[in-house]
Amino acid sequence: MANIARRALVVATSALSVLGVGYFISSHNVVAPAQAQDNDGYEVKIKPEWTKDGRLKFIFDGAFGMTRFKSLAVAIVLAAAAFVGVGSVQTVSARDTIKQFSAYDLYVDPQGNISLPENFQIDWTFMGSWAVADGGKVPEIHNVYAPKEVIEDYKKNGEFSDGAILVKEARHARGAQHTTGLAHWVGDVKVWFVMVRDKKGRFPNNPLWGEGWGWALFNGDDRKKQVATDFRNDCLGCHAPAKDTDWTYIYAYPVLGDQVAKYAPARDAEKQK
Repeated sequence: MANIARRALVVATSALSVLGVGYFISSHNVVAPAQAQDNDGYEVKIKPEWTKDGRLKFIFDGAFGMTRFKSLAVAIVLAAAAFVGVGSVQTVSARDTIKQFSAYDLYVDPQGNISLPENFQIDWTFMGSWAVADGGKVPEIHNVYAPKEVIEDYKKNGEFSDGAILVKEARHARGAQHTTGLAHWVGDVKVWFVMVRDKKGRFPNNPLWGEGWGWALFNGDDRKKQVATDFRNDCLGCHAPAKDTDWTYIYAYPVLGDQVAKYAPARDAEKQK
């Protein structure tokens, strides 16, 4: 079975090569995804999996919005199926993959290390922004993103399901007088903050997992290096006011539905009445 999967992966990446797409694969690990890059610089990962009923499934992740890769995915899978003699193949496009979304399939390794997703600003849904004021100035602007299907699931169930993922991108802010007044906009990245929903307590001995979430922090100058050491010291303090809503400030994200607004704190003017 492993040999068949390896051969199928070779066929898939060979098909990419024939179509003029550069690629590389790992020959040491059958389940390691192939990774391809098209002429525009977009990456697509191709991961073969066997389903419980014996079907070979290829998962394509990466360039979600590219029609060319969607049709390419089907061609690759059919070619691989014909080569290895698999009777039934389940094709899964990038969009279809996210319908079955779980961050554990893509961004969490077996030890609980969380990686920062690529291209989330383009591929995912923008949820909302925070302007962080300090002494009348706005030094930072925080933008929050999640996969569309995570948001749709929240709207349906009223909570973040196991495997949901959120990314906050904190950027330095710049400001200047405009015709409309003093305006601020985002500059370079300060940090990225990632949360992965964990309802099963998968990593009880990992100091970056707890309170129903996995927590990760990346500095803006190195998106590959996770720098948090203990979520209670490095992450939880900022989320303490949102403990009653699963440690997330859901009221700032109207895309989750009208019901989240009720969790917002009272405005300063309302408090003074």
